[in-house]
Amino acid sequence: MTITSSYIFFQNPYYAKKEKAKKDTNSNVIELDIDSVYLRFQHLFSLDKNNIVSDSIYKHTYSLVADDIKETFVINEVGKGTYIQITVSGKTKASAIKYLEGIEQKISLSDIEKKYIMIVSYDAVSEYYCNKIYPKLNELERNLRKLMFNTYTLQFGSEYYSKTISEDIQSKGKRTLKLSGNEQKKKTETIKSFFYSLDYSDIQSILFEQHWTGEDQKEKNQFLAKNPNLSELSNEQLVRAFDRFTPKSDWQRLFDGKVHCSEAEISEAINYVRTNRNNVAHCKYFKKEDYIKCNGEIRKLNHEIMSAIKITETKDFSDKNFENLMLGMQRIKDSLVEFEKSIAPIIQTAVKTIPAVLASFSERMSEILKPFSALGQLPSGVDGDDEASLENEDTKDENETQNSNQ
Repeated sequence: MTITSSYIFFQNPYYAKKEKAKKDTNSNVIELDIDSVYLRFQHLFSLDKNNIVSDSIYKHTYSLVADDIKETFVINEVGKGTYIQITVSGKTKASAIKYLEGIEQKISLSDIEKKYIMIVSYDAVSEYYCNKIYPKLNELERNLRKLMFNTYTLQFGSEYYSKTISEDIQSKGKRTLKLSGNEQKKKTETIKSFFYSLDYSDIQSILFEQHWTGEDQKEKNQFLAKNPNLSELSNEQLVRAFDRFTPKSDWQRLFDGKVHCSEAEISEAINYVRTNRNNVAHCKYFKKEDYIKCNGEIRKLNHEIMSAIKITETKDFSDKNFENLMLGMQRIKDSLVEFEKSIAPIIQTAVKTIPAVLASFSERMSEILKPFSALGQLPSGVDGDDEASLENEDTKDENETQNSNQ
């Protein structure tokens, strides 16, 4: 694996002025300055004729091999500047980087930067550690965004971005999203992507700046209207009110008790990660010591965030469903109460009119049944005794018929 870093050296003008002042104290002494970056590198890295690849007046190339590592120095002297390219080849990228770090350490421990200004034009070491840390930063940012989406939507619903977040950050987020179309489309896109529009400084502001929400302001105003003379309240009442109406950060409101680290520790860790993330994103210096500390802060934050996500997706989701169930049952109860109130007058009126309706019904039925009662009367001249004598005569006739047949 091969890696290359590049450097440019210019003589430090401030060092030259300082040396000139020293020389002016003894004008009879003449000194020849034969120093150069090329000569210093020769001495510092033991570059001699045994490892010359090519050499000319202005360009010098050396190659050294040791412990499965090959180093190549290409030194170009151009005008007042010296351009140096150092290439290291090893079995693995990690071994090559480790060796190049050793070269850079040699340069920094030498006094070359007293007389010369060094510019790192291509920093392969920082590139290596930036590439190593970037996936970790990526994972952390996505986990943090998931926690915020989960928590804010759970607390405030689909319009989460307008409940506790300042209007300035809302406006900035909407500008970053570059929303277009009608109001309905803009609102839909804001709901979908608001937290994607924020950088770490915005997230820090949202989570850790203390402020009152609109609901807090409303409750505070109601409390002050109800208690115009605070001196009449007891100490206990005042302490409770102070605790209730003291401005709080969203971290205190929404995440307190879900993580082990304090709010100050989380804020400090996010701030450190934010600074280094900017360096990584813009390909700036990011050395081994930066990687080690940043990786530690990322691991700490990720652990806390994942713990909070787990609590949100287990306890908080269940609590919210139970709360919604209770609200639903309360709404059903309230609806039944309202229905009972609305139908009660109707029932009372009906109960009052039932006797009159029944009486009218009874009279009507009597009128209907009058014709049928006449059908049950016997013809005139026939009474009960006559009917009985007729039955006796029928019986006598039947007996006489039987005797004659015998």
